[in-house]
Amino acid sequence: MLILAVAIILALALFVSGKRAGAAVLAIVAGALVDQLINTSATNFIANIITVAPIDIISAIISLLFIAVTPMILYFRSDKLPTRTAKIIQSITFTAALITLTSGALRLIFIFDPLSSSILSFTSDISHLIILASLAVAYWDILFLRHHN
Repeated sequence: MLILAVAIILALALFVSGKRAGAAVLAIVAGALVDQLINTSATNFIANIITVAPIDIISAIISLLFIAVTPMILYFRSDKLPTRTAKIIQSITFTAALITLTSGALRLIFIFDPLSSSILSFTSDISHLIILASLAVAYWDILFLRHHN
């Protein structure tokens, strides 16, 4: 139930803000790739400095920093969307991409109820389709939607 509530609140917040999500979705995917490349090195470096923190928690925080925090900053600094349909589509795909790519880090930090665990396992089963759809919407936003301030 926790992950479903977070996803609904995030999607509603993104819809209400009405910002363009194209570059931010690309930043989510880029953050996931960078996280895969340097998470182990960064985790070991920080674990040597902060010896009392568990390595799993440090790794999860680094993952969330790359995959969630930076794209959210980019999202809230973007322009407004021109249409309501675009707002709905982009808020859903942004939320789906964010939940899908941060599910591993979230599992390390939080204990989920059975419904949340089944939602996360379902999204991990179809993660490639979710990422593909999110990237398609991101490119649609960047290439075809007019800028609107």
